[in-house]
Order: sequence, then structure tokens, then C-alpha cells
Amino acid sequence: TLSSKEQEIFNNISNFNKKISFIATRWAGKEAVAKAFGIGLRSGLYLSQITITNNELGQPIVDLSDYAENCIRTLLKTQSYKIHISLSNEHEYVSACALIEQCKI
Repeated sequence: TLSSKEQEIFNNISNFNKKISFIATRWAGKEAVAKAFGIGLRSGLYLSQITITNNELGQPIVDLSDYAENCIRTLLKTQSYKIHISLSNEHEYVSACALIEQCKI
């Protein structure tokens, strides 16, 4: 499920194949993030609570809902973390890898 911010980006894509690629890549990315949490999609965590956008250079950036952020802070027992994500798509294939780094304050 796309977040509202992702839905807005999706609605501005005019090419059908790019729309499909956008959805598939976001789905893979969100699933990778959820799995990096260590709980997957359970305990009240939904794909729409994970938002993946891109910075001005195209690097994917992950934003979490308040609930998802509380989940990760509870699981890691830390207030400071960074999510690294890599998204790839090539024609009919997509892949994603996510890593959650626990930062020391």
C-alpha cells in the first residue's frame, strides 16, 4: 500500500510502465524495511506506514509513521537509528535491500 506522499508521486507519473515499476519497487523496499525491523509485517505494522521517496540526487529515503518509528525504537532499544536502503529495477525485475543502523548518541 502506498502512503499518501507516495500516492501523490504515483499520480504524477504519466507512463504506465513507470507506474508499474514505481509500485513494484516501493513494495519491495517497504518489505525489505519491515524485515530489517525483525518483525516483518505484523504487530500492527503496515506498508502504508513506511514511505520511500528520493532526495534531489535520486537516493531513496525512508520515512516512518509514528507507530513504525515507535516499533523500531522499542526493538532496537535506542532513540537514534538510520535506515539504509537500496532499490534496483531492471525491466520486469525489482530488488531491495534495507539495513537499520543503530546509532550511538
